[in-house]
Amino acid sequence: MSDAKGIRKRDLGNRITPWQAWASFDVGQRPFNVLILSYIFAPYFAASLHTDPVRGQIAWGLTIALAGLAIAILAPLLGAVADAAGPKKPWIAVFGALLVAGSAVLWWARPGAEIAIPWAIAAVVVAIIGSELSIVFHNSLLPLLARRGELGRLSAFGWAMGGAGGVAALLVVLAALAIDPRTGLTIGGWAPAVSFDPPESTAGRMVGPLVAFWFTVFLIPMLLWMPDDRSCEKSFLSSARKGLKDLRTTIAELRKDRKQTTFLIAYLLFSDGLITLVSFGGVYAAGILGWGPIQLAGLGVVLGLVGLPALLITGRLDDRIGPQRIVTCCIVVLCFATIGLLGVDRNGFFGMTIAGLSGPHFFLVFAILIGLAGAPLQASSRTLMAHLAPRDRVTQMFGLLALSGRVTSFAGPALVALVTAATGSQRVGFSVALVFLLGGAALMLRLQRMMANEPQPIA
Repeated sequence: MSDAKGIRKRDLGNRITPWQAWASFDVGQRPFNVLILSYIFAPYFAASLHTDPVRGQIAWGLTIALAGLAIAILAPLLGAVADAAGPKKPWIAVFGALLVAGSAVLWWARPGAEIAIPWAIAAVVVAIIGSELSIVFHNSLLPLLARRGELGRLSAFGWAMGGAGGVAALLVVLAALAIDPRTGLTIGGWAPAVSFDPPESTAGRMVGPLVAFWFTVFLIPMLLWMPDDRSCEKSFLSSARKGLKDLRTTIAELRKDRKQTTFLIAYLLFSDGLITLVSFGGVYAAGILGWGPIQLAGLGVVLGLVGLPALLITGRLDDRIGPQRIVTCCIVVLCFATIGLLGVDRNGFFGMTIAGLSGPHFFLVFAILIGLAGAPLQASSRTLMAHLAPRDRVTQMFGLLALSGRVTSFAGPALVALVTAATGSQRVGFSVALVFLLGGAALMLRLQRMMANEPQPIA
């Protein structure tokens, strides 16, 4: 990777550097996660499209599960083909188009409409597939742009830029779309940009087109100014044949590489726990605390902001002490925060008001811990995979990472749905996240012991 430093420093067209172009994808993609999967559309789906929040949480869990199953099947296969074909940007454009289409049509998921719920489910599934598969190919370009000792900083830089994009999108929602039911105005004191009955649906429906537009705008710099992998360019059919053959070889060889196997299984568990936290955090707050779009968007802004300094710190620590240590520490923090969230109700913490703090105060404290740990966990996870992956099979390995992150991701939300249905309790259903996080933490501790015998840190 001798050319990585030159790629990083070169200013293409005197407009934007390759690092910035690569990070622009994160800026464009992150609002999909925060607006649709977490803070605005997910609670809207559960509380407005469904009259019963418990049934809404069940339906949302099954929606995420269906998308996760499709990604688990497609990601490693397409990653293997892309490695054989060479260029990655065409794949990013194709799957990015699915994200745009699925998000845009959420505008028609209107409360009371006969097909609103199945329409929303189909659109979200398509958008998630487009989002996650485009991420696979985007992440696989990480080693092309940075030397080994810079991978942590580049990954954290991209994640921080994405966090800033998510915060900016949430501020747009707060200023222009989310309505205070007491005044009928947005938090900025203005009439909502789009008005229809019922008024609280404005933000819930409008975030779909907003995400589609936002992603399209920020995808353009990446497609124009980021260098692509031209090391191997072949026809699709020959690439498919070679890619599938290489994938079988890679899977067979995983049994010989204990570090890769352990990390993939650990990622399978802790990413499922994090997906559950992200996918159901807003739904949980809406059901347990009764929060609406303004409070949820404000929560997203706070969590996005606290994640930025955490990324700046862990990005440098990543290259110094190794991403495996950052990942383990972040999982431990997430476990503690999840236990805390399970004790929160409207009255306080486990029914008690402590030091004058109410339930929403405790929820905010534990949610901030998730914001501090969640972003570094994801940034350091892709750094660790970039270190572990063979140079000629990077996309394959990121495809397998997506597989391991999604092969049970449909099981996590599905378990949330099933446990919630069986117990009639959002709280008990939400506790599924903790089980996955604890399993991931145990395996990451095992991976650290494996790597302790290496002469130098992984970075």
